[in-house]
Amino acid sequence: MNIKKEKKGFTIIELLIVSAIIGLLSAVVLQSLNTARQRSRNATRLSQIDQINKAMELYATGGANKLPYSGNQWSCLGLSSGTCWGGIGWYIQLNTAVSTNIAGGAIPRDPSISTGSPGDYYVYHSSYPAITTGNCTATLCPAGAYLSWVVENSTNCGRGKHWQNVSTGSQCVLRVGDQVTTL
Repeated sequence: MNIKKEKKGFTIIELLIVSAIIGLLSAVVLQSLNTARQRSRNATRLSQIDQINKAMELYATGGANKLPYSGNQWSCLGLSSGTCWGGIGWYIQLNTAVSTNIAGGAIPRDPSISTGSPGDYYVYHSSYPAITTGNCTATLCPAGAYLSWVVENSTNCGRGKHWQNVSTGSQCVLRVGDQVTTL
């Protein structure tokens, strides 16, 4: 009696189909994970902006009776050298004013910081004129002190206003208070 033994195993077509399905599922999961990471970083940014805003309000109500002065320019919060905009003297005064009123004494930095470039910092301007570009109007964004940050792939600025689109998402501004003339 001649019995043929069948070979058991998968054909190349079956293996290719399974590999393609696994690859497709992996791509979907990774995209969802990246979106969740962006949302997490954006939520962290909004929380940190609230902390900085409250620290500035505490500074103003804690005896200074005014908001910190940024030298009539956008200044990077938490920066200790002059690699951002403006001169180093304003950074030291501004950082001292904020860090003394923030939990832990450390000014938060953007959660996606990597290079130390100006986009990695939250920026502040103590006396910015009314913003009339992008999605802001003089009514929505009147003259005053502003915090600015960028949210990734979103226009959700929390309590802030969506100012304009940038290459990585949206630039947001939060009005902190009235114009300030001295520290």
